Amino acid sequence: MGTRDTRHIPSDSNLRSVRLLYIADHGPDPSTFDYPRASMARLDELDAENEARCRARLLGYLTKLGWTNVEQSVEDLISLSAGFEERFSWLDRFLSPEAKTHLLVSGSAVGSELIVARLHGFGEVHGTEVDPELFSIAETRFSGNPSFNPLFCSGIKLPYPASTFGCVVSGHVIEHSRAPFRYLAEHLRVLKPGGWFFLEFPHRYHPTELHTSTPSVEWLPWPFRDIALRFRALRWRRRDPQRARMADAVRIDLRPVSLWQIRVYLWVLLRKRARIVEVMCPSPGSIRLVIARSA
Repeated sequence: MGTRDTRHIPSDSNLRSVRLLYIADHGPDPSTFDYPRASMARLDELDAENEARCRARLLGYLTKLGWTNVEQSVEDLISLSAGFEERFSWLDRFLSPEAKTHLLVSGSAVGSELIVARLHGFGEVHGTEVDPELFSIAETRFSGNPSFNPLFCSGIKLPYPASTFGCVVSGHVIEHSRAPFRYLAEHLRVLKPGGWFFLEFPHRYHPTELHTSTPSVEWLPWPFRDIALRFRALRWRRRDPQRARMADAVRIDLRPVSLWQIRVYLWVLLRKRARIVEVMCPSPGSIRLVIARSA
């Protein structure tokens, strides 16, 4: 699971395109997948003709954004064999049947992560997405199926009552939030006592910025990080406009996150009512953890 060739970054690089690039490029090897046989029947919930129409829409959308290698990116985003099986296999060992009744996936794109969640035994699955076109494709994909509930949500505030979900999954989304502390607080608000929160994000102290494959300055304190990225963009504006756009995209659209920040946020928000149960590094530069909220 390496970082993406920077030539794939479109000319209008922004929050949407940077996040999509990361989603499309960071998935486990499809040859390693082993879906639970008891759950395979749930693939019948998807209509083949509708899937083909959604795939065509996504192809047109990414082409319009100026992507290269569009067909592979479409496959990565819409296929069940290119993204989330390893994630849920790892998470499964922590969860009780009660935790699987209601799931929230943050940043659900075109909904493939929701489908894999159903394959892993989750009951009612909800997904929030900030990109209106990706949300629309997911909505079309799951039309008439009450088990899947995609939702367009452009802000930090979630339109769910407190303590709604037994499990919340957030993979490489929190760093795209304007306010990571508020993002974490809001997702913990909708998590039931006794629930589980899966959180994965790029580690700010890794030497490479994973979304753009450029040398990272995310380890710097906020004012100095901003100054360094502005200087980098200014330096490359004429010589290499692509590199300048990447520096601007990182400065504007991403926020540094680290494990120590998450620990501090949890202490401020819930004191002893939440704890990090396990931490791992699923790929170079990424941190994965699971948080248990006390009953």
